[in-house]
Amino acid sequence: LDLGVHHELKGYTMLSFDDASVDDIIDQGYQNALQQKDLFESIAACVAGKAEPEVASHPSAINLAQKKVRVDRIRFTGVTLDEQDKIIHKSEYPKDSLYDRSTIERMLNNIYGTNAFESVTYHLEGHEEPFGLVFDCQKGQTNDFALGIRADTDETVAAALHYGLGTRRLGGPRFTADLKLGTNPAIKVDGAVKSRIGLPTIGMDIHSRYISTNAGWDMSAEERLLSLGTNVYLEDSRMRRGSMRIGFSAEMAPYERYLEYQEAWRGWDWKSYWLSSFANLKFDTFDDGYFPTRGVRFSSKARFVFKGYSYDLDPDNHNYYIEDDPTTTEGGKVPSYITSSVSFEAAISMGSRFTVLPKLYAGAYHPFGVDYHLHNPADYLCPWHEVTVGGFMADRYTENQLPFFLWPVGYRRSARFSGMAQVDLRYCFSRKNYISARTGLFIRADELESFFSYGRFWAYGVEYARQTIVGPFRLAAQWGRVSGFSLYASIGFDF
Repeated sequence: LDLGVHHELKGYTMLSFDDASVDDIIDQGYQNALQQKDLFESIAACVAGKAEPEVASHPSAINLAQKKVRVDRIRFTGVTLDEQDKIIHKSEYPKDSLYDRSTIERMLNNIYGTNAFESVTYHLEGHEEPFGLVFDCQKGQTNDFALGIRADTDETVAAALHYGLGTRRLGGPRFTADLKLGTNPAIKVDGAVKSRIGLPTIGMDIHSRYISTNAGWDMSAEERLLSLGTNVYLEDSRMRRGSMRIGFSAEMAPYERYLEYQEAWRGWDWKSYWLSSFANLKFDTFDDGYFPTRGVRFSSKARFVFKGYSYDLDPDNHNYYIEDDPTTTEGGKVPSYITSSVSFEAAISMGSRFTVLPKLYAGAYHPFGVDYHLHNPADYLCPWHEVTVGGFMADRYTENQLPFFLWPVGYRRSARFSGMAQVDLRYCFSRKNYISARTGLFIRADELESFFSYGRFWAYGVEYARQTIVGPFRLAAQWGRVSGFSLYASIGFDF
């Protein structure tokens, strides 16, 4: 080393990333180098006129995006020999031993899908075919812990705590516990066994949640609901870009709609229950979870309730909170029904600063053996299964809640068929600041034939958002002919 240039950056920290600080830091480095100009020139004079070292001649590099190459061996670094056969199943190797970039990256995604590695890279060994393919794997921590705080004008302040044991192992048992504190507290304990040979993960969770919010189209009902439930499920553990889960549920709602009918409330309902099967699918290629510039996000879920009992449907209980024409069934049996919802979002960049964000949401339910023209679905649906609309966060209060910014607080119960379409035009400025203009349409109908001619709600809005160290900050204003003008503000990650 002939010359070492170093200077202290007084007054700056590792968080000094604003434009003015960055410009000043770069300028300080330039000015410091100018002070050493004579020494730089002396080094240049010493090497002037010396012959350049010879460069070895190598064949042109192979573009794996355009050409397949033959591979006769695959090995992994950072894992034991016993673990290598558990990372990628033999059926995932190409039968013809020809590999290109898409093939290798698909294998790379499967390795990431094990959730056991912090980072994975690859390279080819050898100067000619057949090559050796090497995956360099860096394991992550076996356990994980997270703490989050969020505040918004819908739920006020909430805190979330997550702890996981064995969540980043290649296989074997795992345990997670999630606790949410605030106006709408929740707790979930999950235990599962992850297969090491490509079979689905088998798991079971026990969960409970309590909500307290305003509900109804005129927001006149103060809803308080408590749920208790358990799920037994199978999950595809190898999907890095999403997840797929099927299983069975048993649920109770012992504190159902207390405030709305509190004058006739007879106490905790420990008899009503709903038994169901479910299937969920998620797929996500967004490059950022909150401010994406490219990619798509898709999710779908369906639930079939095949057995249940409701205290409110039992004629022996006189259906205490409904005065006229009560919905009753023989022995209080819950009629079978299906509920489902689907969503699709995309991010399309228009240059370096503009992004178009189209969104589509839809939800539906169908009961069997009940005249839904005469009775409210709340009479026989579990309150957590209902299709609802409202808020900026999907599934915040019910598992089929369609977000719609026109109603930023609480939720509204919808009809048998519901749909929401929205388009955001977002502009990024000063690196971490975003301004968006949006429009949306919500439609609901009890009959599919009248879906596009009944119950239309248009909305328009603008939003300012910024990335912060504690999560996104959002300030939104929206207007619709039905609900008028409203504001919404939030800070923190979604949970």
